[in-house]
Amino acid sequence: MLGIIILIVGLVAGVILVNMRQGLESKAGPSESPKNLKISNLNSSTFSVSWTTDTPLTGLIKYSEDPAKIVTPAGDVRDQISGTSQSYNSHTVNVSGLSPSTTYYFLIVSGSGTYDDNGKPFQVRTNTQAIAPPEDIIFGKVVRDNGDPVSGGIVFVEAERGQALSTITKTDGTWRLNLASSRDKDGKVLTYDAEKTLLSIFVRAGSTGTATALTDTSKDKPVPDIVLGKNQSFSDTGRLLSGLEEATPSAQTGEGFQLETVQLNLSEQLEATAAVKILNPATNGEIIATDKP
Repeated sequence: MLGIIILIVGLVAGVILVNMRQGLESKAGPSESPKNLKISNLNSSTFSVSWTTDTPLTGLIKYSEDPAKIVTPAGDVRDQISGTSQSYNSHTVNVSGLSPSTTYYFLIVSGSGTYDDNGKPFQVRTNTQAIAPPEDIIFGKVVRDNGDPVSGGIVFVEAERGQALSTITKTDGTWRLNLASSRDKDGKVLTYDAEKTLLSIFVRAGSTGTATALTDTSKDKPVPDIVLGKNQSFSDTGRLLSGLEEATPSAQTGEGFQLETVQLNLSEQLEATAAVKILNPATNGEIIATDKP
């Protein structure tokens, strides 16, 4: 009898513990998982981390030089201004005051869950110290198709051969950033032509939508209005010869979107137009639930 009682008690306790574990694991549901992670504004003393969530959530990162003690918090740029934690679909965190040529490790805190890179911390290495060139402020505005401004959208800008810069739109939809702070793929200060360098722009505004635009440094003060849900080109260099299509940047995870400008003759364009069909995504601007490019 004693043995039977012990077995029954053990069985009940096991069921309770399993249910408790499932309850704990379900607190950070799939909708809280950070998606579309992107590193930008990487410099000798700064970097930015951006991501999206399916539903509006609070978000921050914790970072450190020691992967075993990741405790220093850094909040969303809007929370740092307001002094309170708020919920967003699009999240962006700026980290500053870092040491040059140093590897930093970080975790993403999204809602009630903490997320790493498949069992290990995310990591990023700051660039070497360099003499900053004079500022080159570029700016523009992001709007909906009805002309209303888009607030809180993350704007990513990449110059040819450069790493991604990012900023966030204000309540009136405007944005601005210092193009002179761009670094090349080797981490050196980017050298670019003030009139001819192509700029690839990608806007992510959470559930509101995305947009892409191609311009050049002759049309960046201001960049013409970018409309959510559209692929726009403001640069003659990026146009195909027949004018049937326009070259626009494509969104990629991890390494960022890559700038590709293609020049085709008329017969090649007609052949490509007849042979190529986009199957997925079926709708332009559709959010695809995947962690692969």
